[in-house]
Amino acid sequence: SLFEMLVAMAIAVVLAAVVVPSVARSLDRARLDRAQESLETIADAIA
Repeated sequence: SLFEMLVAMAIAVVLAAVVVPSVARSLDRARLDRAQESLETIADAIA
């Protein structure tokens, strides 16, 4: 029924609201780690 579909969509929205920020933080952290490794590689090459 329409009500059940609305409830299912509401649950999906709540789950997405929880998961998306967590994934975004993980991607940001991976990007920062990769940049740090690149800087260390450059520093080693210069030294």
